[in-house]
Amino acid sequence: MRVTRLISVVLCLGCQLLLTATVLQADEVLRSRFEAANQGFSIQFGQTPLLMTEQLRGFYAARHYELIWMTEEGGPRPAADTLVSAIRDAGIHGLVPDDYHLAPIKQRLVELHEANEDSLAIRDLDMLLSDAFLLLATHLQRGKTDPRVIDPQWDGLPPESDWLLQKTAELDEPVTRQSLSRFLADRLPQDPGYQRLVAARQKLMSLSRTGDWKNIESGPLLRPGSLDKRVPDIRERLMQWGDLSQPIVDVDETNPDPELYTEGLAAAVMAFQSRHGLVADGVIGPETIAALNVSPAARVDRIDVNLERWRWMPAELGEHHVLVNIAGFEMRLVDSGQPVLVKPVVVGRDYRRTPVFSDRIRYLVLNPEWVVPPKLAVEDKLPEIRRNPDYLRSLGYRVYNGWGADRQVIDPATVDWNTVTARNFPYRLVQEPGPLNALGQIKFMFPNQYNVYLHDTPARELFRQPERAFSSGCVRVQDPVELATLLLAEEGWTGARLDAALAAGRTETVVLKRPVPVHIQYWTAWVDDNGTLHFRKDLYKRDDAIFDAIRHRQE
Repeated sequence: MRVTRLISVVLCLGCQLLLTATVLQADEVLRSRFEAANQGFSIQFGQTPLLMTEQLRGFYAARHYELIWMTEEGGPRPAADTLVSAIRDAGIHGLVPDDYHLAPIKQRLVELHEANEDSLAIRDLDMLLSDAFLLLATHLQRGKTDPRVIDPQWDGLPPESDWLLQKTAELDEPVTRQSLSRFLADRLPQDPGYQRLVAARQKLMSLSRTGDWKNIESGPLLRPGSLDKRVPDIRERLMQWGDLSQPIVDVDETNPDPELYTEGLAAAVMAFQSRHGLVADGVIGPETIAALNVSPAARVDRIDVNLERWRWMPAELGEHHVLVNIAGFEMRLVDSGQPVLVKPVVVGRDYRRTPVFSDRIRYLVLNPEWVVPPKLAVEDKLPEIRRNPDYLRSLGYRVYNGWGADRQVIDPATVDWNTVTARNFPYRLVQEPGPLNALGQIKFMFPNQYNVYLHDTPARELFRQPERAFSSGCVRVQDPVELATLLLAEEGWTGARLDAALAAGRTETVVLKRPVPVHIQYWTAWVDDNGTLHFRKDLYKRDDAIFDAIRHRQE
């Protein structure tokens, strides 16, 4: 049947040749497959279509259309066994092994072992293995899904069309176990954060196999010193999660009642609350119970989503870079792989989400003025101005008509703001530098299409909130002077010089000789530098779409 199918394809191509597998050389058989694809025929083996046809053509052409994984006698080369093992292990990285033809590959290996040598079957399997290899390599390095399709606010760089062919040139000829293993390992994100998350996933997978995950009942608030029948279940659950390592720390010698909520148990509860982004007060309420009840399997799903996000990251983050985790409300300045500054941040509200992208901080503005974006001027400021005629003056805003040297300063008292609408808003609102300026004392600029950047804020009380989605899209940084001091040190600025410049109150722009990479990301699961696994609320409801995409069968 395979010979008949091949002959039919060749006839459709107008080749008018009656060929059989016994007279075609290996290179001609494989080449004819791609000639058929060039004419619009899909390459499909049974119910299994090849998915990387264009890349396969280049892959085989570079190797003169010779067999890569199989021998002429029908046996798998050692590298083929390594590839099958790598496909089986794809789940370690949150991918689906069946996406890489695992079942049909295993079936065809068995068929070839049991049957006599079949030249076409050997070549079918070789191409199937190659397709699986190229698809797996692509997913490991680029991710299975395209972030720009899933979320328009996720700005990923489009891949170069020939990157895979360039990379596969690194493989030995013939492909060896060692070169294949090295090649696939090099496709993975190399950042320790990715490796830590993979290791955490393995632990949770083990935990998920221990049995049913019984829900802890809801009930009244629990504070240390309370007696409650749920306490033994809570203690056991914290031990399962690893937040409570030894139950003996929770025993009160004066009252060994197992239903007593002790101070020792409260300390473990606070550790659990902290790594889940909850108020770490030791009070067990509905949110803490809900987090305790999430199963290990569900947590693995969240990890898989975030492993995919890692694969969307640039391969090189930069030796010296700034990393913002939107969902974690945190900013980190990293130098040589080590965090040198970690600060809480405020990010965009749900309806003004902070976008995900990478860029470079090119300059800092000290004592900045704030030019209110047109959208914010009509949506946020205009209602405030109508409610309070003194709003603009009290907060240090100036009203301008026009731009540049031709601009005119408008007295806001002369404007009938009730007649001004979004369609006929002719003014620019500019807030002068000062203690009330919305940008605070410093802004960190990386000009981008979203008009998003890092900056200070006068509303410093917001940093005390556990969830900090209050901005209009920009990222507000706590204690920005510390960040500025570290970034400007390479420019020859001392802390004293920076303090003096800020105290002077004049707007000053400082250009960085070496722009610093900045990555605005969104992680709902990660492992910190101390090995602690964190989970956060899916602030912008982005996880489910990614999970559905990575679990969807590749077609």
